[in-house]
Amino acid sequence: MKFRIKIPAKVSFNIGIGDTYTNQNWVNFPANTTTHGLVRNGDWATGIIPVTTLAGPKVALQSLLDTFMISIDAARLPASTFQFAIDDIVWDSGSTTTPPPTTPPPPPTGPTWVTQTSSTTLQFSTSTGSWADVHHTVNNGAQQNFRMRLDGTTNTFSAGGLKIGDVVRYAFTYWDTARNFAVDTAQLTYTMK
Repeated sequence: MKFRIKIPAKVSFNIGIGDTYTNQNWVNFPANTTTHGLVRNGDWATGIIPVTTLAGPKVALQSLLDTFMISIDAARLPASTFQFAIDDIVWDSGSTTTPPPTTPPPPPTGPTWVTQTSSTTLQFSTSTGSWADVHHTVNNGAQQNFRMRLDGTTNTFSAGGLKIGDVVRYAFTYWDTARNFAVDTAQLTYTMK
């Protein structure tokens, strides 16, 4: 995750994220210290936190609730009021050199599927009977994670704004009620028609 911030060098602060299971993780930026590339001189600067560091050992990235949090370092409270500004918060998924598959994947087996409902919309579905999340990218862009809507025993989520030829990579995380644990599916690909 990248972000730009303008904050006095003498102020220690934390950047964090949290998931829907109430787990949080915080990364500390001590006063007057360059951390994660953020030069602390009071001017605009950029910090870059690897996702593995930001998530820590407990945050479930497939089910984020708070995608960016900032707080003062409670152990080092500032002596006076101050102003700060934040801009350009970017989750960068990196890039890949793997070309998209040229043949469509086999239809998924099990309780998950996708349906193209229009030339611009793809509906993700599960029949798991409990909570489910869908994780998808469009044309190797940033991964999006969404909690699906549960109606009866079927979860759905519709991704819109797509166009013919878009390559959507997707996977699901869902609660298997029979086995009493979460399941992560393999990633599949769908090309919009």
